[in-house]
Amino acid sequence: MKRSEILNTLENLVYFKDVEITHTFNEHTITYCKNNKAFYVRDNQNGDVSAYPDIDSCAIALCDLLNNKSQV
Repeated sequence: MKRSEILNTLENLVYFKDVEITHTFNEHTITYCKNNKAFYVRDNQNGDVSAYPDIDSCAIALCDLLNNKSQV
């Protein structure tokens, strides 16, 4: 997945913050919490959750994850 597509997906999560939306990519679920103003990436296999305070940090982590460069 291209970084621009990931950024667009994350921007949509922020834009529609009053609606609960989740996206699943490669066994990971991505959500946005408007109360904490943070993105959450959950590993659906082991339950680990990582939080990201902004679009850029989350996009970098997702790019790495989707390109198998590192774990979130």
